[in-house]
Amino acid sequence: DDANLYLFADVTDPTPLQNSIEGANIWNADAIEIFISPEIKLSPSGGLRFSDRHIILAMREAADGVVLRNAPEGRKPEGVKYAVSARPDGTGYQVEAAIPWSVVDITPAMEAELSFDLAIDDGETPRRRERQSMWNGSRQNSTSSDNWGRLRLIQ
Repeated sequence: DDANLYLFADVTDPTPLQNSIEGANIWNADAIEIFISPEIKLSPSGGLRFSDRHIILAMREAADGVVLRNAPEGRKPEGVKYAVSARPDGTGYQVEAAIPWSVVDITPAMEAELSFDLAIDDGETPRRRERQSMWNGSRQNSTSSDNWGRLRLIQ
């Protein structure tokens, strides 16, 4: 809708919701990372652009860990909401998130194409990431948007 970008993920994880980290390093355990920009990169530049945003959600029952990186200084991820629940059989978790477009400085428009990527960080313990699965990019996504994919907004 015009207010939020919505995300749903169903993650298979034999040790779900392992994240006790606070602050900027919440990526170093179970987490979801969202990389987004209104600009489509036509050729590699080796870095991030001013418009690139990186949101990290800590995967834990409290759903209280949100970090916004590569944003104007002092910008907080105001209004980002998410809910996490472990699968009843213990084989993973599901997450639903609503990210205000204002947090990522994007005005949504039908058929608009955005640079986008998604990472799932997996830790076997609450304080150490063991693996990272990336939708399109690479483990350098937090410092370079060269390999981010494209997202088209549809109704």
